[in-house]
Amino acid sequence: MDDCADIPRKDYLGTVADLYEQNRPRYPPDVVTTILLSLQEDPIDATIADVGCGTGIFTRQLARHVEHSCRVVGVEPNTSMREQARVATAAGSGIEYKAGTAEHMPFHDGECLVITAATAASWFDRPRFYHEVVRVIRPNGVLALVQNRRAFWASESLAALESLLEEATPSYRRGTHYDPAGGFRGVDYASELAASPEFGPVIGRTWEWKQKMSASQFIGLCLSLSVAQEGIRGIGQRAFMDKLDELTQRFCDAGGAMEVPFVTELTLTTVRSKTSAIGSALEKIVGCSKRELD
Repeated sequence: MDDCADIPRKDYLGTVADLYEQNRPRYPPDVVTTILLSLQEDPIDATIADVGCGTGIFTRQLARHVEHSCRVVGVEPNTSMREQARVATAAGSGIEYKAGTAEHMPFHDGECLVITAATAASWFDRPRFYHEVVRVIRPNGVLALVQNRRAFWASESLAALESLLEEATPSYRRGTHYDPAGGFRGVDYASELAASPEFGPVIGRTWEWKQKMSASQFIGLCLSLSVAQEGIRGIGQRAFMDKLDELTQRFCDAGGAMEVPFVTELTLTTVRSKTSAIGSALEKIVGCSKRELD
């Protein structure tokens, strides 16, 4: 990471592909289960696309669930992330990784039954992405946006990390995400989708969970964040790392580890013009734990 202070923002993902793969949290298994149960038809032989797949973390979780009954494709524009995904994916997994963007997916019209984006959609030009979803999704298909959030409101260590990130990157505020147009902004996928006449009812679910991390894993997680890379450019690598090391030492237990809380959010919807009985399957299967977002 010695040269990270000199890397333009557009190249950020390619510089931290290994850190991303090793230290980014995975997703609760129930997230994938809920997505697949929301389908109104059997997904056998269907195409599932994971867009902005990065190093393939969520793509592999999808593939393990469907066990070769579907075609699973990870779409990623960044070469380094795509190569890391291939390295991390076991031979015979059945996953394909393709170059492509959320705004120009490498699929024919109506090809995909499921389109997912896991902790990725904040990077998209979302109006163009949503338009592309309408093109490539097939009848009765589902769009699933998944987001892992650091639960800084429930953790002193994460609150301290957010304070460091805000100090090092003045344009950043906790809870916001990198915006392709510049700066950092909050995102509300449910409201965006609900406001579009092209999509049906929007269903949301959340999972709260914790992961025990070693000091090196916590530091790796932090350095995989775009805002951390921005902070390194802002105050310099040595100053940033000194502050991060001090924070980590302060909150690690005697065994050199800490519990890090996360919230995983799932936003599910369908394309109105391509769905029969709009929303009924989603609401029936999500059940009593659902909340409809208008």
